[in-house]
Amino acid sequence: MASWLSDQMGISSDASVPFRQTPSMDTLTWDQFVKTHDAGRFVGALYEFGAWMCPWPPGTDEPEHRKAWLAGFAVGRFARQRMDPETFDPKPVDSRSSRG
Repeated sequence: MASWLSDQMGISSDASVPFRQTPSMDTLTWDQFVKTHDAGRFVGALYEFGAWMCPWPPGTDEPEHRKAWLAGFAVGRFARQRMDPETFDPKPVDSRSSRG
């Protein structure tokens, strides 16, 4: 999942270097935040998975990514529990990435 997420966020990854060893960023751009948040929201909306699916472990060099992902996870889990199952769509919403 980490390599998929790095591709979605536009983080270049060298095949010979594990994802966790790529250089960290001090801050997230709006698009990176939205994509990370949406990925967390998608996982949070699925009951089969938990917060342990976060690709950034505690103590990571990229705490902004972890916070954005966990915030999205909380939104997805809350929405899944509170919304009507027929109307809730767990698919991430890409239209928000144009804000900024």
